[in-house]
Amino acid sequence: MSRLFIIGAGFSKALADAPLAKGLVKKIYENTLHSNKNYVSSGTWENDRNCFWRILNYLHESTTPLIDFLEKDGRKIINRDFDNFINEVNVEFLCSLLDLHIKHCFVPKAIEGDMKGCPIPFMRGFFKDDLRSALQFTVHHMLELLLPENLNPNSSAIDKMSNFIKAGDNIVTFNYDLLVEQMLWKRGLWNPFDGYGFEFETGGNNEFPETKVQVLKVHGSINWRSPDAIFHRNLELAITHPHKDESLFEGLKIPKDGHSKREFLQYPLYSHVLYPSFTKTQQYIWETDLIRKSVSAAETADEVFMLGYSFPEADPIANMIFTKMKKDVLLKAVLWDENQTNLIQRITRQYGFDTKYSIYENSRIEKWIENNFEYVNYKEDQKRVADMNALLNLKKKGNFKPSLKEFV
Repeated sequence: MSRLFIIGAGFSKALADAPLAKGLVKKIYENTLHSNKNYVSSGTWENDRNCFWRILNYLHESTTPLIDFLEKDGRKIINRDFDNFINEVNVEFLCSLLDLHIKHCFVPKAIEGDMKGCPIPFMRGFFKDDLRSALQFTVHHMLELLLPENLNPNSSAIDKMSNFIKAGDNIVTFNYDLLVEQMLWKRGLWNPFDGYGFEFETGGNNEFPETKVQVLKVHGSINWRSPDAIFHRNLELAITHPHKDESLFEGLKIPKDGHSKREFLQYPLYSHVLYPSFTKTQQYIWETDLIRKSVSAAETADEVFMLGYSFPEADPIANMIFTKMKKDVLLKAVLWDENQTNLIQRITRQYGFDTKYSIYENSRIEKWIENNFEYVNYKEDQKRVADMNALLNLKKKGNFKPSLKEFV
């Protein structure tokens, strides 16, 4: 049976306390409140930070008139204060807002002169370069927060999860972090030189395990370099930590040109990722190759595990992958929030999947792992439904005699 794992941010949140889209902006803000001496060597970081702060203040101030209007009716707005407000700013919203104003900004035409250097309409006091700086700052710190040392992996759950994955399985992940790869590398099921769906130079490494589980990172990865590459052979793999002379994969030999003498932290990080914007573009050959491989894995899958993926409606790659799945595919989802049951309903309805083959577990991923990958809550829910239907059928047949037991 061909198995496909679709992994989202909720997986890394559950197993390594990685940040989610909501709350990430506040975490970046709080982590950069004070000047960081490691970035001070260049004025770029401080300039970008100031642009980031200005954007947040602008958004906060822009909501004040609406809040004042609503509170006249006696309503209490929870996120009036800046700390509460910033906690509600989703990083996907922020990146999309900046992205749209950078790439598709409305610029009035002039009979004489060039208007492109004027402030952006509807964004008082901001120029395009300000928005680019704020976006660069956001993406850099988002990636930095996902570096291995900033995660808190649950080793026992990760080890158990790695044993659940078998040779021949495929993984499509929308995450940037290295949690999945490090898990499979430790198990000997994967190597970074051909495990991503295309081949990288080995950098002098000659002994490494054969890849038996393909990891397709359709949004990119923190250890991929050369964002301006046109051909996938020019995309570079980094096996060395961006800030220090240390391998990202335990036991894997790193090149001679490490970063042990680096005085300052690298800024910005030049990882190739599709940052979380609604206007995602795949413009390189290797990106389209990744999409083809992901679609192929979806077409052949008999069993699909969806772990911690919230399936945002603005992600066309995910839409393409789900479109290619079989109608009778066995879809197994682990949801970290009981309110996400409507997600499964939306997916089955939208793609015409047979609902009798859809299973969802309303518990945290680590709990599902602890329960030996059993769908405990789902089975209990199904039992309650079956018991209720049995009672209703008895009532219809006239054999239903209510007693105290039925109502306890």
